[in-house]
Amino acid sequence: MNILFICKHNRFRSKIAEAYFNKLKKEDKNNKIDVQSAGIITGKKVVLNVVEISDKLGFKIINRNSKALTEQLLAWSDIVIVVANNVPPWIFYNGKNKVIHWKIPDTTQNDRKRIEQISKSIINKVDKFYMKVKH
Repeated sequence: MNILFICKHNRFRSKIAEAYFNKLKKEDKNNKIDVQSAGIITGKKVVLNVVEISDKLGFKIINRNSKALTEQLLAWSDIVIVVANNVPPWIFYNGKNKVIHWKIPDTTQNDRKRIEQISKSIINKVDKFYMKVKH
C-alpha cells in the first residue's frame, strides 16, 4: 500500500506526518506500507524550528526540501491524506485512490509552541490511522 500525505507547501504538516509514519513503520518489521509527502506549492525548505520539534518528539525529518505534487505521485498512491485545512481534498481523487481529509491548521514557521501543538495533533491522527492500516 502506498500513502501520500499532502499539505500546502510540504514544509510542515505533511513532512511531520511522513516522518512520524516512517518512525512507526521502522519499529514494525511486518509493515509493507510506503509513504511519501508533497505540497501543492513548493520551493522553500523545512525550517529549523520544525526539524528541532520533530527531534524533540522522537522522530527525524530526513529531507528538508519541499517536494512538488505530481501526477506520478497521485498515480502511485492508494491513499491520499490531505493533512491541511487550506487545501481542497477532492482535487486529488484519481479514480483509484482513497482521499482522506484531516483539516489540520497551519501556523507561522517561527511559532514553536504552535508547531509543537499541531505536530502532536498530527502524531495522534497518524497513530490512529496506522493502527487501521498497518497489516
